[in-house]
Amino acid sequence: MPKTTPWRLLRNSCDGSRMTQDGHWPAPAHAQVDVIRLVLGQFRPKMEEREWFRLLYDTMREAGDQESRCRIIQSIFEAGVSPNVTGRERHSLLHRLATLRRISEVDRLKLGELLLDAAADPDALDNELSSTALGWACRYNRPGLVELLLRRGAGPNHADV
Repeated sequence: MPKTTPWRLLRNSCDGSRMTQDGHWPAPAHAQVDVIRLVLGQFRPKMEEREWFRLLYDTMREAGDQESRCRIIQSIFEAGVSPNVTGRERHSLLHRLATLRRISEVDRLKLGELLLDAAADPDALDNELSSTALGWACRYNRPGLVELLLRRGAGPNHADV
């Protein structure tokens, strides 16, 4: 991961669960979004796809205020980062959404809507299971996510579903 000042500003602004180095809690979520927009607008940190995936995935899974998480993720998408970034084994954010354990199903569906509204591909295949997000949602017993993906156009005819 890059250790540049813009990267640290971006990373710290997305992570509302940690105390800062000087012993203070992070700024309120609206201030964090402002910092994120400033960093992305002024510095345009050059990051590899997996680094963007990690930043977005960590933001999705952090415990805390769902509205803040959504605003942070949305601001990153608005800066031009694709909702189709992938991590190890080409897992997409939609794939990983099925695996999250520390969020409510209501929050999972809000994040799913956010990703799909930003044009996340529900039919992307990962390299680990050659599966779509719909297949993962079925495997992890996420009926609300299954329904959302089908309603939003996920193909139900892939071999893994």
